[in-house]
Amino acid sequence: MPGHNDPWADRINLVLAPWGWDDLAEFEAIAVMFLGWDQRAQLFDSDGRPTSESGFSAELGLFGWEPFRSNQHLFNVWITDIEPPGPALWLNNTEPTPFDVPDLSVVTLALDPWDEVPGITSVAGQDVAFSNQQMPQREGDDSMANAMVAVPSVFPATVMRDLPHELGHALFGLADEYVGRIGGDGVPRLQSYWPSCAIDQATAEEWWGDLVGQVDPMPALWLDEMLAAGFPPAEDELAFWEASVRIDYIDGGCHGDPGSVRAADDTMMGFNAPGFGLVNLRHAEAILELWEGR
Repeated sequence: MPGHNDPWADRINLVLAPWGWDDLAEFEAIAVMFLGWDQRAQLFDSDGRPTSESGFSAELGLFGWEPFRSNQHLFNVWITDIEPPGPALWLNNTEPTPFDVPDLSVVTLALDPWDEVPGITSVAGQDVAFSNQQMPQREGDDSMANAMVAVPSVFPATVMRDLPHELGHALFGLADEYVGRIGGDGVPRLQSYWPSCAIDQATAEEWWGDLVGQVDPMPALWLDEMLAAGFPPAEDELAFWEASVRIDYIDGGCHGDPGSVRAADDTMMGFNAPGFGLVNLRHAEAILELWEGR
């Protein structure tokens, strides 16, 4: 990010890399749209690609969403033309990345990766390495995982929210909050994931009881940005999304386990609702506070 990046600053280095793009100029344009560095709603045309015109529709890029929006100074942001040998081979260092910077998270924007790996979807690596999730501490320069966003060549804007969702995993170790609510995937999972998926009511009260009833302001901010871009919200849309992210004790946890409890009906870590929810935000911000940005 010219005029901003400083490799010697105490920042997280976020690198966006291509896979499967014949046109690297188009990759860069899509990457810039997905990042949304200006924090405003990104306009795209009728084929889901960025435009400077009035636009077919709009969406916030990564740095329009909290906690990235208020912590932009903690990130160096790089776009590279170096690509991995496969769409998901940089997830867990099965193939080392060539980027020699600390506190690194590489996101591969893979174009139609299902042509190479049938059934593949956006995914994050599992090697998030904070020593204590409830009181996180940095562990050297390898606290972050990498991620892959599966970008369709037809209307790529449809997956813009996959970037903050996957970085919720890769940077903060947040859990998916939907598995088991869509029929399950047959994978055995634990019932308890800090900070938003508690094994029982008592644990939920301990983890987020002080936030019950509170609403993430992000849906209102998102709709304000959409309005500013020329796309006013539908009637009652704000009330709907605020109800979705309101902190409560939601039966069924994150994975549908009987007796378990999750913190909100839907968030960015669920079905990509417009906001991480205050429980997830508090945890993410505690991690981001470990960097100084200078």
